[in-house]
Amino acid sequence: MATLVATNGERHCAIVSGHQVLSKLLRVNCESREAALEFYRVHIPCRFQGLGDVKETTTTPGTLYFNPEYDFLKIRPQYHVKDTWIDFIYHLKNTYDPHRIGLLNLAASVNDLNGNDMHLVEPSDVDPVARKAFTDTLSQLHEVFFLSKTGQGRQILGWQSGITSDTILNRSFPIVPKTPTFERLGRDPRPIAEDLKNVVVHERGAVITFWRELLIKWAVSAPQIEYHFYLTFEPLHVGKGIHDHKSASAWLRKEDDVWRGVESSRDQDPKEDTTSDFYRAWRKLNIKRPVGAKHEKYKNENLETAVKPAFGFWLFPLAALDRDDESKMLDMSEFWPELALSDLP
Repeated sequence: MATLVATNGERHCAIVSGHQVLSKLLRVNCESREAALEFYRVHIPCRFQGLGDVKETTTTPGTLYFNPEYDFLKIRPQYHVKDTWIDFIYHLKNTYDPHRIGLLNLAASVNDLNGNDMHLVEPSDVDPVARKAFTDTLSQLHEVFFLSKTGQGRQILGWQSGITSDTILNRSFPIVPKTPTFERLGRDPRPIAEDLKNVVVHERGAVITFWRELLIKWAVSAPQIEYHFYLTFEPLHVGKGIHDHKSASAWLRKEDDVWRGVESSRDQDPKEDTTSDFYRAWRKLNIKRPVGAKHEKYKNENLETAVKPAFGFWLFPLAALDRDDESKMLDMSEFWPELALSDLP
């Protein structure tokens, strides 16, 4: 979010990123569009970032269609939060939503809660009307996802991982694409018991601490909120990312090539910057990656019975994080997660 004077007196400008953020029903015909606009009753003026083939740094004006009872919002406020986050919440509730409800389901990361000046804002310094909209919104939330995305955890190749000296392939770790829509399946139906014994978690306790401090500071009591720990694997250096079946399949093939030690350029992202200083320095080191498929544990692996990959994320109860262990490798087998599958066109 960035500050910008808008037509309804907003001091914020909502920047929306992601692929396929608008329902296809809006483009089918007049009848489907009318039904979609009724369902997505909250119409948020915004700027879309990296829409279609446009560069990520380019924004296009538009409208985000939103259903508070159905959708989750991930809000990353910039400085100053009185003009971004708090102002957005006020207008979401009182300007954009004809039912005057606003936000019911929130997804939040450490940076969302602490990567701004929220900790410096005193509630008494906020306009009373905006303050009430903000605290009322926090008080009415139904669900909150605490986000943790990691670029490690599927292939752990010994000491180079910085986590363990062991070699581990966690095929069940969900992979997050760029698409925002998902379906919650309930308990993960895959045979993931062994993989749950070795789950990489980088961010866990801090986001919960910041959230609790936020509620205390703003004198909000919301015992009805249902909390989940959102955990997923986020691929690094994949250009525009995974956004459809084709890019998902290409990424899996590339991952398999790395695991088997196959040097292949068939899936190389044409937009990968091979002229960067980082890339040249890495190539100059000429460090050979261990070949995971040749490890004693995996060289006779039966791929027919291996756990199938999932694109989406896991949802764990917060009790899964209630431990003193500071290790990044956790045994989560006591807390079988819910699986959410992302929609891939």
